[in-house]
Amino acid sequence: MWFQHDGEFAGKGSAAQRLPIVSGYRVLFRFLAWLLIFAGLVTNSTAVLARSKTKTDKFEGYVVVAGPKAITVKNKKNIYHVRTFNYSPKLEEKLRKKNLEPGKTVTVHYTRGTDVAVKLD
Repeated sequence: MWFQHDGEFAGKGSAAQRLPIVSGYRVLFRFLAWLLIFAGLVTNSTAVLARSKTKTDKFEGYVVVAGPKAITVKNKKNIYHVRTFNYSPKLEEKLRKKNLEPGKTVTVHYTRGTDVAVKLD
């Protein structure tokens, strides 16, 4: 439909008629190129994160139960705060010969955000 404005035509066709036709393969190849670039950036950033040193936190308290795979510790300041930590493989090897008795004071160094004990003092 043509609209007239001051003796001239307002438009010379719809927007779809004025845009160049882009083939499906061209769009697909552009999408794949961007996908590969983005995947490369994500892979590189995760590799940098994996190489960074993991943060550790401490938990001080008294041994409640110590087994061959995990230890349960009660907080020194709050008797209701009890946590169980699994041993890391290296720590598990070290503790095979060590005997941890209930009531002994320990400091558990664990990986931040997990319950994996890395070191016991």
